[in-house]
Amino acid sequence: MIPFRQHTVGDISLSVPQDWMVSENVTDTVIAAAAPHRDGHFTANVVVTVDEIFAGETLVGWAQRTVAALTQQVLRLRVLDLEDTEIDRRPARRVLSHYPLPGHGGVSLEQWLLSDGPRGVILSCSTAALEYDDRADLFAEVAAGLRVAGSAR
Repeated sequence: MIPFRQHTVGDISLSVPQDWMVSENVTDTVIAAAAPHRDGHFTANVVVTVDEIFAGETLVGWAQRTVAALTQQVLRLRVLDLEDTEIDRRPARRVLSHYPLPGHGGVSLEQWLLSDGPRGVILSCSTAALEYDDRADLFAEVAAGLRVAGSAR
């Protein structure tokens, strides 16, 4: 079992593996955490960002807009799976995607998107595609530990 620690910035809290390096408020990012670096390997990481949800936009509509924007920004990104789920007793969307990264093969990107009133909170977890099976449970534990102390529940 991997030991976790809780890291909080403002009203957002995230459980991260104890040995991961954590950064706060770096270029549009609330919290970022990275696994210990291994030379020649893609460094697994988790990132929490916040986005605007437009007035009248549903969780599903915002998630679709967010994923569409990501497919425009990341070359050859492919969405593999979408599902409705729940994080911190809130409705959420989980998105699993993949994209090629020169020098590292492919990257698996698993995201959880949840709404908190006028803002959307996005947890993005990335790892080398060949390591995804080894990290999927860890990413799910990180997602289960995401807490947003905002108004929408």
